[in-house]
Amino acid sequence: MDANEVSRWLAGYVEVWRAGEHDAVARLFTPDAVYHPDPFSAPRRGHAEIAEYWRETGDEPDAFDAEYQPLVVIGDVAVTHGFSRYLSADRSRVDKEYANVFVLRFAADGRCAEYREWYMARGGDGASDPDTAAH
Repeated sequence: MDANEVSRWLAGYVEVWRAGEHDAVARLFTPDAVYHPDPFSAPRRGHAEIAEYWRETGDEPDAFDAEYQPLVVIGDVAVTHGFSRYLSADRSRVDKEYANVFVLRFAADGRCAEYREWYMARGGDGASDPDTAAH
């Protein structure tokens, strides 16, 4: 993998998440992928569990904005950083904002085989529930 390939994967990740195409995880993840949405929860394993997690924690397509970029890419591992911004019900302001770090391990076909996420809510917005956090 290189930085351009990781950037394309991240753009696809946001596109699938934004569209609510939960079953499209197969385009992004290997069949046996391990998905850690945070450092404390049990990982989701495989397409079905990842898609179910996305269904449970998904967002309306116009309810957020997200942008991520690679920081370091070494072989099949990438460390990325970005922001997820959740909008108020009337979409007039950012209601919650998270800084995200992903550590991604990719398979030879460019799909993610291991996903680990850490996030931190911007202070003062009351966003502390991991079930409503970015994915």
